[in-house]
Amino acid sequence: SSGGIITGIDVSNLVNGTTYRIKATVDGIAYPHRITTFTYYKEFTVTFESNGGSAVQSQQVSVGNNVRKPADPTKSGYQFGGWYKDQNLQTAWDFNNDVMPANNMTLYAKWGGNAHTIKYLPNNGTGAGKTDSVNYGDRYSILSAGSANVIAPAYHVLSGWNTRADGNGTTYTVGQQITVDGDLTLYAIWNWGDTRFNVTYNANGGSGGAVGPEVLPGQTDRVH
Repeated sequence: SSGGIITGIDVSNLVNGTTYRIKATVDGIAYPHRITTFTYYKEFTVTFESNGGSAVQSQQVSVGNNVRKPADPTKSGYQFGGWYKDQNLQTAWDFNNDVMPANNMTLYAKWGGNAHTIKYLPNNGTGAGKTDSVNYGDRYSILSAGSANVIAPAYHVLSGWNTRADGNGTTYTVGQQITVDGDLTLYAIWNWGDTRFNVTYNANGGSGGAVGPEVLPGQTDRVH
């Protein structure tokens, strides 16, 4: 009958996709007038290579049948992008229309990094700052002040970036290469530049007066 189970048959010489007719035997007694028809479909193994994600159990699937779509694997920092027929992840497997071939096969998981933000703040400077979107695991180069849309306070230069506004966090230098593993907010850290000034002493009606040595902004000059 349709959908029944047939046991005790040596399938080693059966041809896949071929329909056979056999005489029924029950408890060792042959019933020549009871003919059973069946079509033989060989099963092969489909293996799921999760490419660093959580394990996915393999399946035994008959030739010509659809592969059951498994639950999506997970991978920290990444988004699952589907199953592919090839290791280069060029051709996706369609669970609705693709069918099991007459051989074992492997399907490969595709992953895309979660997007993270790298945010630059002027921190007592001016300018709008900048926010870059970078995928998890990507390499990224820390920006200069100009590229990050921040402007230095008067007579200051950028000495680097820090994860804290007071400079007591993690320091990053311009051009430093990092591997993105999460969101990052960077505060500009400013130092006095090398612009120098002369201090002129006016005697204001008295005698003397002098021009002092060059000093940097923020530096104290000795009174003459």
